[in-house]
Amino acid sequence: MDRPQAEARIRELRQQIQHHDFRYYVENRPEITDAQHDALVQELRGLEAAYPDLVTPDSPTQRVGGVVAEGRDIGTVVFPVADVKIYLDASPEERARRRFAELRSQGKQVTLEETLEEMKERDRRDQERAVAPLRKAENALVVDSSRLGAEAVVEQVMREIKNKLRAI
Repeated sequence: MDRPQAEARIRELRQQIQHHDFRYYVENRPEITDAQHDALVQELRGLEAAYPDLVTPDSPTQRVGGVVAEGRDIGTVVFPVADVKIYLDASPEERARRRFAELRSQGKQVTLEETLEEMKERDRRDQERAVAPLRKAENALVVDSSRLGAEAVVEQVMREIKNKLRAI
């Protein structure tokens, strides 16, 4: 994609992605799936990483101040100077088990094996992509949630945030 095409696509993506009341809106359709939102934001992040001079303060990827953001390149590309960075991880098997349960609760007919393979493929693609590959930021706290419940993860992350903010 050349620069003029990238500029046009960035404008289009920014118009499609809107955040409102902690719900995702795309083209004024509320509550799109995480996968749809993630795909749009991932494309926008990739283009902004390839053309950093096109990043503007109004980009959905650049909202600042009291921000909690998640994504596979948040700490390395989108907010590389963030005060606190958490690299939340879990084994592929545990992540697949959680995603499988989520999909099944939505009535989707998938197998655990399919879900695991899709996770592994996504990880491989994200780690090997030329622009903004998935990697842990050097100064990120690694939290392996494979054997932790949600409350334990939140406690550990909040403890780290408080420690970092005290030091600032």
